[in-house]
Amino acid sequence: MLPPEFTVRSDLPIEYRPDIDGLRAVAVLSVIGYHASPRLVPGGFVGVDIFFVISGYLISSIIFNGLTKGRFTFAEFYVRRIRRIFPALIVVLAFCWIFGWFVLFTDEYKVLGKHMAGSAIFISNILLWQESGYFDLAAGSKPLLHLWSLAVEEQYYLIWPLLLVVAWRRALDLVVLIALIWFVSFALNVASVRIDAALAFYWPHARLWELLSGGLLAYVSTKRSLAAQGHPRLRPYLDLITKERGPLFSNTAAILGATLVAVSVLTIENETTFPGWWALLPVLGTFLLILIGRRAWLVHRVLSNPLLVFVGLISYPLYLWHWPLLWFANTIEVGYASVTLRIVTIGIAFFLAWITYEFIETPIRASARGGRPTAVPVLLSILLASLGLLGYWTFENDEFGRNGESLFIKDVSASEYQATRGGFFACDSAFLGSRKFGLCLRSKQDPPEMAVFGDSHADHLFPGIAKLDARNSWVLLGEGSCPPALGIRSYRTGRNDKCAEASEEILALLKANAGIKTVVLASLGPYYFSGVGFAPEHLVPGEFDARSWNLEPTGISDSKATKEQVFLNGLDRAIEALESARKDVVLYIDVPELNFSPRECVERPLRSIRRMHCVIDRKMVQERQREYRSVIATLERKHPHLRVFDPLKYLCDEKQCVASSKNVIYYRDGHHLSIRGSEYLAKPFLNWLGSLR
Repeated sequence: MLPPEFTVRSDLPIEYRPDIDGLRAVAVLSVIGYHASPRLVPGGFVGVDIFFVISGYLISSIIFNGLTKGRFTFAEFYVRRIRRIFPALIVVLAFCWIFGWFVLFTDEYKVLGKHMAGSAIFISNILLWQESGYFDLAAGSKPLLHLWSLAVEEQYYLIWPLLLVVAWRRALDLVVLIALIWFVSFALNVASVRIDAALAFYWPHARLWELLSGGLLAYVSTKRSLAAQGHPRLRPYLDLITKERGPLFSNTAAILGATLVAVSVLTIENETTFPGWWALLPVLGTFLLILIGRRAWLVHRVLSNPLLVFVGLISYPLYLWHWPLLWFANTIEVGYASVTLRIVTIGIAFFLAWITYEFIETPIRASARGGRPTAVPVLLSILLASLGLLGYWTFENDEFGRNGESLFIKDVSASEYQATRGGFFACDSAFLGSRKFGLCLRSKQDPPEMAVFGDSHADHLFPGIAKLDARNSWVLLGEGSCPPALGIRSYRTGRNDKCAEASEEILALLKANAGIKTVVLASLGPYYFSGVGFAPEHLVPGEFDARSWNLEPTGISDSKATKEQVFLNGLDRAIEALESARKDVVLYIDVPELNFSPRECVERPLRSIRRMHCVIDRKMVQERQREYRSVIATLERKHPHLRVFDPLKYLCDEKQCVASSKNVIYYRDGHHLSIRGSEYLAKPFLNWLGSLR
């Protein structure tokens, strides 16, 4: 139980600093710039790191002021947080659910519901980590992606006040304590980013040091009153920071801080392993700007500019509004919205942020001075919990019957595709032994006679083949993003390479199973050659991004080989290994990639169909696959018994290749087949395969 001095209200005023609101404006404008145009503001996502330092400073200042004067209570602290965080969040979540009802397809609406539920209980960061990374192929498809940072803050403030109160009561040296936790968190950040970049980005253990940087500033700002309360040990630690400096030092430090922030926003790119060491730039820059305060001309004149201060005041609702609005615009347009639409959308976000601040946030804060200060927080908590339950209900319900949805729309749903995996048998330890890799499904419980080996493009062939072939038992073996080749490292920036090891394990498994007579090799070949997606600027943001792909040999002899040679040599080794084990080897040429999203083929509210025929010029497909097909031709010459299946004759005529036909969309995204697309191609493939025997 806390002593009496901790039981008084802690609504203690702290000095208002307009420059911090200006710094908030810099942070939120950076994030908006990144989401609106990552090419112009490549490092704008570091605005979140700026927010973390600011939040650590302001919230910790309230706590330290309360502790210094013996007037801190946990109840009052969390009531303040509810009044600050919940009102705007409730409004934005409610808007997303209502607007989404009218404009989203069922699969998109379910994703929205899931993330609404996660946002309501502040675990968005954990959900996003489980699903994917911030910069991966699916990041741009998350309607509430930005709320991960809010979750990290609230998780931090569940522990931080309790830790400070305990340390304060025990008269611990808080500078040493903060420094110790800071270094542990920073070390975990650097270590985590090498192992799992998404884990380091989303989880609070790797972000704690950023908030603690602001917390340390808050502590030193109360140095004089703390020393008077019997803490003279602070002086040796804090004099260096708190000592008054001349104009030259102050302005130099402010310029350095501003430079670090600017360099971060304009030069750090999303391929960079982040946070890691790179996060020091925006954190240190923000630390210096808050530390110097109004003693520097840059801070006093620029950051305290009334326009920036205004943006800073509405920064929280602006942060909440901007991404859902941009996401809706991009989703409705099925791709990056036009520049004009993005500008209009951001303008709407500013207007809604001002409305939210002026007519919702401000009155609710003012109500704290009323006679029943706890009534409003209780009501806000009930409303947010209700929205969370509504989101969960939305996620759990499969059909809403909106927009005349049918199989035509389900074709483009990734969730519908994933659901079909439950119709097959997962590989058990009796088949796998101790081996583990990402893709392993069986069509029957009988010992497999046929195998599909490859990456996600082997995966999208398997459902149709396994369903339509009643005669043979099939097994899918592979690892996502790994070609069916030996001696190749294949990975995207920030992802670990599992390919070389997985391919060796799969080939060993295939050799060990004498009953498997035929092995089909399938992969997204052209992507490995170019390292980027096909015309990604036309696709839904994040759906098939232009992320740099690395394809490297594991052997020294191939170290100077081109990507084409590396791919050729890797496939050649795999084919030799399989043929030496007396397997019939079939190479399935990759399906055409699209330069548009198949969702453009489906009519949506607020947008008319732009691609009624859903076609792509065959010459574009052939040019995209030119080097890839050259490699296949070389392999055919070297391996006379190799059989090659070409799906182009079933998807293309002389002039164009189709993505849909007769209310069937063959693709679920820019390069993966839908379930019905997989079944469509399985028929001619199985007939062709049967004719070889």
